[in-house]
Amino acid sequence: MEKYDMPHKKQVEIYKKKILILSNTASMIVQFNMCNLHILKDLGYQAEVACNFLEGNTCTIEMVNQLKRALDEMEIPFHQIDFKRGRSSISKHYIALNQVKKLIKKEKYDVIFCQSTIAGVAGRWYGKKYHCKVIYIAHGFQFYEGASKIRWAVFYHIEKILSKKTDTLILTNEDDFRLAKKNFGTSDMRFVPGVGLDISSYELEESFNRSTERKKWGLASDDYVIFSAGELSERKNHRIIMELIRDLANPSVKYLICGIGPLEDEYKQLIKKWNMEDRIILLGYQKNLKSIYGISDLFVLPSLNEGLPVCLLMSIASKVVSVCSDIRGNHELVRDKRYLFPPMDKAAIRKCMEYAMKHQEENRRIVENNYINLKRYGRNHVDKLMKQVFEKYL
Repeated sequence: MEKYDMPHKKQVEIYKKKILILSNTASMIVQFNMCNLHILKDLGYQAEVACNFLEGNTCTIEMVNQLKRALDEMEIPFHQIDFKRGRSSISKHYIALNQVKKLIKKEKYDVIFCQSTIAGVAGRWYGKKYHCKVIYIAHGFQFYEGASKIRWAVFYHIEKILSKKTDTLILTNEDDFRLAKKNFGTSDMRFVPGVGLDISSYELEESFNRSTERKKWGLASDDYVIFSAGELSERKNHRIIMELIRDLANPSVKYLICGIGPLEDEYKQLIKKWNMEDRIILLGYQKNLKSIYGISDLFVLPSLNEGLPVCLLMSIASKVVSVCSDIRGNHELVRDKRYLFPPMDKAAIRKCMEYAMKHQEENRRIVENNYINLKRYGRNHVDKLMKQVFEKYL
Protein backbone atom coordinates (compact mmCIF):
# COMPACT_ATOMS: atom_id res chain seq x y z
CA MET A 1 0.00 0.00 0.00
CA GLU A 2 1.52 3.33 -1.06
CA LYS A 3 0.29 6.86 -0.43
CA TYR A 4 0.42 9.65 -3.03
CA ASP A 5 -0.19 13.36 -2.44
CA MET A 6 -2.83 14.74 -4.79
CA PRO A 7 -3.27 18.54 -5.07
CA HIS A 8 -6.33 20.10 -3.41
CA LYS A 9 -7.59 16.65 -2.35
CA LYS A 10 -7.45 14.58 0.75
CA GLN A 11 -4.58 12.05 0.80
CA VAL A 12 -5.75 8.73 -0.71
CA GLU A 13 -4.32 5.23 -0.78
CA ILE A 14 -3.53 3.54 -4.09
CA TYR A 15 -3.66 -0.24 -3.94
CA LYS A 16 -1.05 -2.15 -5.93
CA LYS A 17 -2.08 -5.61 -7.01
CA LYS A 18 0.29 -8.31 -5.79
CA ILE A 19 1.63 -10.87 -8.25
CA LEU A 20 3.90 -13.83 -7.52
CA ILE A 21 6.23 -15.19 -10.20
CA LEU A 22 6.71 -18.83 -9.25
CA SER A 23 9.19 -21.18 -10.95
CA ASN A 24 11.24 -24.25 -10.08
CA THR A 25 14.64 -22.56 -10.35
CA ALA A 26 16.30 -19.17 -10.19
CA SER A 27 17.81 -19.83 -13.62
CA MET A 28 14.29 -19.72 -15.09
CA ILE A 29 13.91 -16.23 -13.67
CA VAL A 30 17.27 -15.20 -15.16
CA GLN A 31 16.64 -16.72 -18.58
CA PHE A 32 12.91 -16.19 -19.08
CA ASN A 33 11.48 -13.56 -16.74
CA MET A 34 13.59 -10.43 -16.34
CA CYS A 35 11.62 -8.61 -19.03
CA ASN A 36 8.37 -9.78 -17.44
CA LEU A 37 9.47 -8.29 -14.11
CA HIS A 38 10.11 -4.93 -15.75
CA ILE A 39 6.72 -5.05 -17.48
CA LEU A 40 4.99 -5.80 -14.18
CA LYS A 41 6.79 -2.95 -12.41
CA ASP A 42 5.90 -0.54 -15.22
CA LEU A 43 2.25 -1.59 -14.97
CA GLY A 44 2.22 -0.87 -11.26
CA TYR A 45 2.11 -4.41 -9.87
CA GLN A 46 3.74 -5.27 -6.57
CA ALA A 47 5.77 -8.20 -7.84
CA GLU A 48 7.45 -10.97 -5.84
CA VAL A 49 9.52 -14.01 -6.88
CA ALA A 50 9.61 -17.52 -5.42
CA CYS A 51 11.89 -20.32 -6.66
CA ASN A 52 14.86 -22.47 -5.67
CA PHE A 53 17.91 -20.22 -5.50
CA LEU A 54 20.14 -22.96 -4.05
CA GLU A 55 19.80 -26.09 -6.22
CA GLY A 56 19.03 -27.31 -9.71
CA ASN A 57 20.02 -24.16 -11.59
CA THR A 58 21.50 -24.21 -15.09
CA CYS A 59 23.44 -21.00 -14.47
CA THR A 60 26.33 -20.31 -12.12
CA ILE A 61 26.10 -19.32 -8.44
CA GLU A 62 27.48 -15.93 -9.46
CA MET A 63 24.52 -15.44 -11.82
CA VAL A 64 22.06 -16.41 -9.08
CA ASN A 65 23.67 -13.87 -6.74
CA GLN A 66 23.45 -11.24 -9.48
CA LEU A 67 19.75 -12.03 -9.77
CA LYS A 68 19.27 -11.49 -6.03
CA ARG A 69 21.02 -8.12 -6.24
CA ALA A 70 18.89 -7.13 -9.23
CA LEU A 71 15.70 -8.06 -7.38
CA ASP A 72 16.83 -6.01 -4.38
CA GLU A 73 17.51 -3.01 -6.64
CA MET A 74 14.04 -3.39 -8.19
CA GLU A 75 12.53 -3.68 -4.68
CA ILE A 76 11.10 -7.10 -5.52
CA PRO A 77 10.91 -9.46 -2.52
CA PHE A 78 12.00 -13.04 -3.17
CA HIS A 79 11.39 -16.33 -1.38
CA GLN A 80 13.28 -19.64 -1.26
CA ILE A 81 11.18 -22.67 -2.25
CA ASP A 82 12.91 -26.06 -2.04
CA PHE A 83 11.74 -27.38 -5.41
CA LYS A 84 13.52 -30.53 -6.59
CA ARG A 85 14.28 -31.37 -10.21
CA GLY A 86 13.72 -34.74 -11.83
CA ARG A 87 12.24 -37.82 -10.21
CA SER A 88 12.60 -36.79 -6.59
CA SER A 89 10.68 -38.60 -3.91
CA ILE A 90 7.12 -37.53 -3.16
CA SER A 91 8.21 -36.45 0.33
CA LYS A 92 10.74 -33.96 -1.13
CA HIS A 93 8.13 -32.53 -3.50
CA TYR A 94 5.69 -32.30 -0.58
CA ILE A 95 8.05 -29.98 1.28
CA ALA A 96 8.08 -27.55 -1.63
CA LEU A 97 4.34 -27.78 -2.17
CA ASN A 98 3.72 -27.01 1.50
CA GLN A 99 6.05 -24.00 1.32
CA VAL A 100 4.11 -22.65 -1.66
CA LYS A 101 0.80 -23.23 0.12
CA LYS A 102 1.95 -21.29 3.21
CA LEU A 103 3.39 -18.44 1.11
CA ILE A 104 0.25 -17.93 -1.00
CA LYS A 105 -2.00 -18.17 2.06
CA LYS A 106 0.10 -15.66 4.03
CA GLU A 107 0.79 -13.07 1.32
CA LYS A 108 -2.72 -13.02 -0.22
CA TYR A 109 -1.59 -12.49 -3.81
CA ASP A 110 -4.04 -11.26 -6.43
CA VAL A 111 -2.31 -13.08 -9.27
CA ILE A 112 -0.02 -16.13 -9.52
CA PHE A 113 2.18 -16.32 -12.64
CA CYS A 114 3.67 -19.83 -12.61
CA GLN A 115 5.83 -21.97 -14.87
CA SER A 116 7.80 -25.23 -14.91
CA THR A 117 6.48 -28.60 -13.78
CA ILE A 118 6.18 -28.71 -9.99
CA ALA A 119 5.90 -24.93 -9.61
CA GLY A 120 3.14 -25.00 -12.22
CA VAL A 121 1.23 -27.63 -10.27
CA ALA A 122 1.66 -25.80 -6.95
CA GLY A 123 0.83 -22.39 -8.33
CA ARG A 124 -2.36 -23.47 -10.04
CA TRP A 125 -3.62 -25.72 -7.26
CA TYR A 126 -3.02 -23.35 -4.36
CA GLY A 127 -3.66 -20.24 -6.43
CA LYS A 128 -7.22 -21.37 -7.01
CA LYS A 129 -7.59 -22.63 -3.43
CA TYR A 130 -6.82 -19.14 -2.15
CA HIS A 131 -8.84 -17.29 -4.80
CA CYS A 132 -6.01 -15.90 -6.93
CA LYS A 133 -6.12 -15.34 -10.66
CA VAL A 134 -3.72 -17.84 -12.21
CA ILE A 135 -1.52 -17.42 -15.29
CA TYR A 136 0.46 -20.46 -16.38
CA ILE A 137 3.10 -20.37 -19.11
CA ALA A 138 4.19 -23.74 -20.51
CA HIS A 139 7.75 -23.63 -21.82
CA GLY A 140 7.12 -27.08 -23.34
CA PHE A 141 4.75 -29.71 -21.97
CA GLN A 142 6.31 -32.82 -20.41
CA PHE A 143 4.44 -34.94 -23.00
CA TYR A 144 5.16 -34.61 -26.72
CA GLU A 145 5.42 -36.61 -29.92
CA GLY A 146 7.83 -39.46 -29.26
CA ALA A 147 7.53 -39.28 -25.46
CA SER A 148 6.90 -42.45 -23.46
CA LYS A 149 3.40 -43.72 -22.71
CA ILE A 150 4.07 -43.09 -19.03
CA ARG A 151 4.72 -39.40 -19.70
CA TRP A 152 1.47 -39.13 -21.64
CA ALA A 153 -0.46 -41.08 -19.01
CA VAL A 154 0.82 -38.94 -16.13
CA PHE A 155 1.60 -35.43 -17.37
CA TYR A 156 -1.13 -35.11 -20.00
CA HIS A 157 -3.85 -35.85 -17.45
CA ILE A 158 -2.28 -33.56 -14.83
CA GLU A 159 -2.24 -30.70 -17.35
CA LYS A 160 -5.80 -31.42 -18.45
CA ILE A 161 -7.09 -31.34 -14.86
CA LEU A 162 -5.13 -28.20 -13.96
CA SER A 163 -6.15 -26.39 -17.16
CA LYS A 164 -9.55 -25.93 -15.48
CA LYS A 165 -7.82 -24.13 -12.59
CA THR A 166 -5.97 -21.79 -14.98
CA ASP A 167 -7.35 -18.38 -15.95
CA THR A 168 -4.82 -17.76 -18.73
CA LEU A 169 -2.73 -20.49 -20.35
CA ILE A 170 0.25 -19.32 -22.41
CA LEU A 171 1.85 -21.68 -24.94
CA THR A 172 5.27 -20.85 -26.42
CA ASN A 173 5.34 -23.19 -29.42
CA GLU A 174 2.90 -24.10 -32.17
CA ASP A 175 2.62 -27.83 -31.35
CA ASP A 176 1.62 -27.24 -27.71
CA PHE A 177 -0.82 -24.49 -28.69
CA ARG A 178 -2.67 -26.74 -31.14
CA LEU A 179 -2.82 -29.58 -28.59
CA ALA A 180 -4.06 -27.35 -25.77
CA LYS A 181 -6.70 -25.66 -27.95
CA LYS A 182 -8.08 -29.04 -28.90
CA ASN A 183 -8.00 -30.79 -25.52
CA PHE A 184 -7.78 -28.46 -22.52
CA GLY A 185 -10.36 -26.50 -20.56
CA THR A 186 -8.79 -23.05 -20.08
CA SER A 187 -11.05 -20.36 -21.54
CA ASP A 188 -8.21 -17.90 -22.24
CA MET A 189 -5.39 -19.56 -24.22
CA ARG A 190 -2.70 -17.49 -25.90
CA PHE A 191 0.22 -18.24 -28.20
CA VAL A 192 3.27 -16.22 -27.20
CA PRO A 193 6.28 -17.23 -29.34
CA GLY A 194 9.00 -17.78 -26.77
CA VAL A 195 10.47 -15.39 -24.25
CA GLY A 196 11.53 -12.65 -26.67
CA LEU A 197 14.96 -12.24 -28.23
CA ASP A 198 16.83 -9.00 -28.89
CA ILE A 199 17.56 -10.03 -32.47
CA SER A 200 19.69 -7.05 -33.50
CA SER A 201 22.06 -7.58 -30.55
CA TYR A 202 23.49 -10.69 -32.27
CA GLU A 203 24.84 -8.74 -35.23
CA LEU A 204 28.63 -8.78 -35.08
CA GLU A 205 30.49 -5.48 -34.90
CA GLU A 206 32.73 -4.50 -37.81
CA SER A 207 35.70 -4.80 -35.46
CA PHE A 208 34.98 -8.50 -34.76
CA ASN A 209 38.01 -10.57 -35.79
CA ARG A 210 37.13 -14.23 -36.22
CA SER A 211 40.71 -15.49 -36.20
CA THR A 212 41.55 -13.57 -33.03
CA GLU A 213 38.46 -14.82 -31.24
CA ARG A 214 39.20 -18.39 -32.28
CA LYS A 215 42.69 -18.21 -30.83
CA LYS A 216 41.16 -17.50 -27.40
CA TRP A 217 39.79 -21.05 -27.46
CA GLY A 218 42.84 -22.65 -29.06
CA LEU A 219 41.23 -22.88 -32.51
CA ALA A 220 42.89 -22.35 -35.88
CA SER A 221 41.52 -20.13 -38.65
CA ASP A 222 40.94 -23.13 -40.92
CA ASP A 223 39.25 -25.35 -38.30
CA TYR A 224 35.63 -26.28 -38.96
CA VAL A 225 33.87 -25.33 -35.71
CA ILE A 226 30.66 -27.03 -34.64
CA PHE A 227 28.86 -25.51 -31.66
CA SER A 228 26.13 -26.63 -29.25
CA ALA A 229 24.67 -24.87 -26.22
CA GLY A 230 22.53 -26.12 -23.38
CA GLU A 231 22.50 -27.98 -20.10
CA LEU A 232 24.76 -31.04 -19.99
CA SER A 233 21.93 -33.53 -19.54
CA GLU A 234 20.35 -36.52 -21.22
CA ARG A 235 17.55 -34.34 -22.57
CA LYS A 236 19.99 -32.14 -24.48
CA ASN A 237 21.63 -35.25 -26.01
CA HIS A 238 25.11 -33.76 -26.58
CA ARG A 239 26.75 -37.17 -26.28
CA ILE A 240 25.51 -38.37 -29.67
CA ILE A 241 27.33 -35.47 -31.37
CA MET A 242 30.43 -36.11 -29.27
CA GLU A 243 30.45 -39.71 -30.54
CA LEU A 244 30.11 -38.54 -34.14
CA ILE A 245 33.05 -36.17 -33.74
CA ARG A 246 35.08 -39.00 -32.19
CA ASP A 247 34.32 -41.24 -35.17
CA LEU A 248 35.03 -38.52 -37.74
CA ALA A 249 38.57 -38.90 -39.08
CA ASN A 250 39.09 -35.18 -39.55
CA PRO A 251 41.24 -33.46 -36.89
CA SER A 252 40.28 -29.99 -38.15
CA VAL A 253 36.64 -30.48 -37.07
CA LYS A 254 36.22 -29.13 -33.54
CA TYR A 255 33.16 -29.35 -31.29
CA LEU A 256 32.42 -26.70 -28.65
CA ILE A 257 29.72 -27.14 -26.00
CA CYS A 258 28.53 -24.34 -23.71
CA GLY A 259 26.67 -25.29 -20.56
CA ILE A 260 26.82 -26.95 -17.17
CA GLY A 261 24.79 -29.81 -15.77
CA PRO A 262 24.62 -33.25 -14.20
CA LEU A 263 26.60 -35.00 -16.97
CA GLU A 264 29.56 -32.63 -16.93
CA ASP A 265 31.94 -34.99 -15.10
CA GLU A 266 30.88 -37.93 -17.27
CA TYR A 267 31.54 -35.95 -20.45
CA LYS A 268 34.95 -34.85 -19.21
CA GLN A 269 35.89 -38.46 -18.50
CA LEU A 270 34.71 -39.58 -21.95
CA ILE A 271 36.68 -36.85 -23.69
CA LYS A 272 39.80 -37.87 -21.79
CA LYS A 273 39.20 -41.57 -22.47
CA TRP A 274 38.85 -40.90 -26.21
CA ASN A 275 41.94 -38.60 -26.25
CA MET A 276 39.75 -35.87 -27.76
CA GLU A 277 40.70 -32.95 -25.51
CA ASP A 278 41.80 -30.88 -28.53
CA ARG A 279 38.64 -31.60 -30.55
CA ILE A 280 35.75 -31.66 -28.05
CA ILE A 281 35.89 -28.63 -25.78
CA LEU A 282 33.56 -27.98 -22.85
CA LEU A 283 33.33 -24.22 -22.36
CA GLY A 284 31.22 -24.29 -19.19
CA TYR A 285 28.59 -21.64 -18.58
CA GLN A 286 29.12 -18.59 -20.78
CA LYS A 287 27.08 -15.47 -20.11
CA ASN A 288 27.82 -13.91 -23.50
CA LEU A 289 27.49 -16.36 -26.39
CA LYS A 290 27.60 -13.81 -29.19
CA SER A 291 31.31 -14.20 -29.96
CA ILE A 292 31.08 -18.01 -29.81
CA TYR A 293 28.31 -18.02 -32.42
CA GLY A 294 30.54 -15.64 -34.36
CA ILE A 295 33.43 -18.15 -34.59
CA SER A 296 31.19 -21.11 -35.41
CA ASP A 297 30.59 -22.70 -38.82
CA LEU A 298 27.69 -24.90 -37.76
CA PHE A 299 25.28 -24.93 -34.84
CA VAL A 300 23.86 -28.32 -33.80
CA LEU A 301 20.95 -28.88 -31.40
CA PRO A 302 20.32 -32.63 -30.93
CA SER A 303 17.79 -32.34 -28.05
CA LEU A 304 15.23 -35.05 -27.32
CA ASN A 305 12.73 -32.50 -26.04
CA GLU A 306 12.42 -28.71 -26.29
CA GLY A 307 9.82 -26.05 -25.74
CA LEU A 308 11.14 -23.21 -27.87
CA PRO A 309 14.96 -23.27 -27.60
CA VAL A 310 16.54 -19.87 -26.97
CA CYS A 311 19.95 -21.14 -28.11
CA LEU A 312 18.51 -21.97 -31.55
CA LEU A 313 16.87 -18.54 -31.75
CA MET A 314 20.28 -17.04 -30.96
CA SER A 315 21.96 -19.12 -33.66
CA ILE A 316 19.46 -18.01 -36.29
CA ALA A 317 19.80 -14.37 -35.16
CA SER A 318 23.58 -14.79 -35.51
CA LYS A 319 23.05 -16.13 -39.06
CA VAL A 320 24.89 -19.36 -38.31
CA VAL A 321 23.98 -22.48 -40.30
CA SER A 322 21.78 -24.50 -37.94
CA VAL A 323 20.82 -28.18 -37.91
CA CYS A 324 18.64 -29.67 -35.20
CA SER A 325 16.46 -32.55 -34.10
CA ASP A 326 13.06 -32.70 -35.77
CA ILE A 327 11.03 -32.09 -32.62
CA ARG A 328 8.55 -29.63 -31.16
CA GLY A 329 9.89 -26.08 -31.08
CA ASN A 330 12.90 -26.83 -33.28
CA HIS A 331 10.93 -27.52 -36.45
CA GLU A 332 9.04 -24.25 -36.31
CA LEU A 333 12.37 -22.37 -36.33
CA VAL A 334 14.18 -24.57 -38.88
CA ARG A 335 11.61 -25.69 -41.46
CA ASP A 336 13.74 -27.23 -44.21
CA LYS A 337 13.78 -31.03 -43.70
CA ARG A 338 17.36 -31.32 -44.98
CA TYR A 339 18.50 -29.47 -41.84
CA LEU A 340 16.47 -31.62 -39.44
CA PHE A 341 17.16 -35.12 -38.10
CA PRO A 342 15.70 -37.76 -35.76
CA PRO A 343 17.52 -37.17 -32.44
CA MET A 344 18.59 -40.79 -31.84
CA ASP A 345 19.50 -41.77 -35.43
CA LYS A 346 23.26 -41.35 -35.59
CA ALA A 347 23.46 -42.10 -39.32
CA ALA A 348 20.76 -39.52 -40.11
CA ILE A 349 22.47 -36.92 -37.92
CA ARG A 350 25.79 -37.51 -39.68
CA LYS A 351 24.12 -37.21 -43.09
CA CYS A 352 22.43 -33.96 -42.05
CA MET A 353 25.63 -32.45 -40.69
CA GLU A 354 27.64 -33.51 -43.75
CA TYR A 355 25.04 -31.93 -46.03
CA ALA A 356 25.36 -28.63 -44.18
CA MET A 357 29.15 -28.84 -44.27
CA LYS A 358 29.22 -29.33 -48.05
CA HIS A 359 26.45 -27.07 -49.44
CA GLN A 360 27.57 -23.52 -48.70
CA GLU A 361 25.39 -21.83 -51.35
CA GLU A 362 22.25 -23.58 -50.12
CA ASN A 363 23.24 -22.77 -46.54
CA ARG A 364 23.20 -19.06 -47.30
CA ARG A 365 19.66 -19.28 -48.66
CA ILE A 366 18.40 -21.31 -45.68
CA VAL A 367 20.09 -19.00 -43.17
CA GLU A 368 18.31 -15.99 -44.71
CA ASN A 369 14.95 -17.80 -44.75
CA ASN A 370 15.33 -18.77 -41.07
CA TYR A 371 16.27 -15.20 -40.21
CA ILE A 372 13.21 -13.75 -41.96
CA ASN A 373 10.99 -16.15 -39.94
CA LEU A 374 12.58 -14.87 -36.72
CA LYS A 375 10.76 -11.52 -36.56
CA ARG A 376 7.75 -12.72 -34.58
CA TYR A 377 10.10 -14.11 -31.88
CA GLY A 378 11.60 -10.66 -31.26
CA ARG A 379 11.53 -9.09 -27.81
CA ASN A 380 9.31 -6.13 -28.70
CA HIS A 381 6.59 -8.38 -30.09
CA VAL A 382 6.73 -10.87 -27.21
CA ASP A 383 6.81 -8.12 -24.56
CA LYS A 384 3.73 -6.54 -26.14
CA LEU A 385 1.85 -9.85 -25.91
CA MET A 386 2.92 -10.43 -22.29
CA LYS A 387 1.88 -6.90 -21.34
CA GLN A 388 -1.60 -7.61 -22.70
CA VAL A 389 -1.83 -10.71 -20.47
CA PHE A 390 -0.77 -8.84 -17.32
CA GLU A 391 -3.04 -5.86 -18.10
CA LYS A 392 -6.04 -8.19 -18.07
CA TYR A 393 -5.71 -8.71 -14.30
CA LEU A 394 -5.07 -5.12 -13.20
